Amino acid sequence: MDDSVAAGAVILLVFIWYGVIRLAGRLRPPQWQAIVVWCARMKCMSLIETAPPGGNDKRPLAVCRCLLWPELHNCDQRCIH
Repeated sequence: MDDSVAAGAVILLVFIWYGVIRLAGRLRPPQWQAIVVWCARMKCMSLIETAPPGGNDKRPLAVCRCLLWPELHNCDQRCIH
């Protein structure tokens, strides 16, 4: 296999993976917000779910679920700050 064909296949797979994650985020119930973010601690992409702020709350969003949990459950959640 030529190097350019392999590189093209990898790029295509990354775009497909990203699209599937975005589609999964759209199909979740509306009370959850799914976001693809960069995890600064693990140096990789992850899908997180955040609960919408209630009413006029000015509290920052908090991560409810993450693909990297339970291993990193006590992370600093820099991905949403």
